[in-house]
Amino acid sequence: MPESRSPTSKLVDPRFRSALRIATLLWAFGYAFAAVLGIVGGRGRLPHEFFAMAPLCAAAVGLAGALYWLTIRLAARARLVTVIVLALVCVVFGALQTAIDLTYLFVLAQVAPEARKVYVPFDWQRFVSISFIYCWTFCLNAALFWAVGEGEKAKQAEAAASAAELAALRLQLNPHFLFNTLTAISSLVRTGEVETADRMIRRLSEFLRCTLRSGSDARSTLKAELDTIDAYLEIEAMRFEGRLQVEFDCDRALDLHPTPSFILQPLIENAMKYAVAPSTRPVKVAVRTRREGDEVVLEVRDDGSAPPPEGGSGIGLVNVGARLRAIYGRRASLITRSLAPGFLAQIRLPWAQGHSPLRAFS
Repeated sequence: MPESRSPTSKLVDPRFRSALRIATLLWAFGYAFAAVLGIVGGRGRLPHEFFAMAPLCAAAVGLAGALYWLTIRLAARARLVTVIVLALVCVVFGALQTAIDLTYLFVLAQVAPEARKVYVPFDWQRFVSISFIYCWTFCLNAALFWAVGEGEKAKQAEAAASAAELAALRLQLNPHFLFNTLTAISSLVRTGEVETADRMIRRLSEFLRCTLRSGSDARSTLKAELDTIDAYLEIEAMRFEGRLQVEFDCDRALDLHPTPSFILQPLIENAMKYAVAPSTRPVKVAVRTRREGDEVVLEVRDDGSAPPPEGGSGIGLVNVGARLRAIYGRRASLITRSLAPGFLAQIRLPWAQGHSPLRAFS
């Protein structure tokens, strides 16, 4: 069942949620540290000191929210203008937060005798020193907000690049594959093998439907990837007329595990180009999936006689490795190895913690 989300959750900028968490942690740590110093210095006691600091922390987080809003508004301005304006605002907010602190402690001292130990009569030197500390903290807030914004921009750029890469992959795959398939269908029709031609046309339509189903999203499910590969390999098996033997050994509990779209296609094409096409004997291509601890293993193995050039470092495999690094960093890998005979290409993906294998059978 698809996950339901409230309408308000879609309206909240994820960057704002990140900024709010950062501001809350930063100011909570600062005020908690001040409370600990008060307790150690004998000016307060647990838990009153922490409760007394809570409204001040809330006020500081509120000002930090206003600072974040201003940071977003100034994003399109020149860098120097942004820095100058934010610096001035941090000075003002530092003084304002100090005034809030001193006023709050004064009022608290009037209503709570215990708080009189904390209250100190107003002094300009103390006001300036506290304002400086708060100004520095707001500057740190602004720097963290900027870092969050840059991180989100990088994620959006990566998503756009993945979508563009996926579209480019389709443009590379379909014309060449369609040309070969349509040529094979034409040959079958000319030789009177109408049933085989009809089956190839149906599998071709299924393959094209699979390639279009994922849209521009760079993520898919393992089942969708295997369906695409199955349709592709059946067409190739008919085209190579007995020279291709296909074997699937897949853990069906991994059907709904998230997988990068078309991540297996270059591995299969590698086997077609270097193992099946140049061979005069039947070649077996095996596709295997399994889970090993915290990893999901995807394998394409063939027993062809001709190894890929340079140990399998063709452009397709290079692109697969680059996509894995862009999406998962060091948590995923592509391993290639020449066999005797044949070639092995193995992808290792991190196990998705939020994925429930039981959902594959619901």
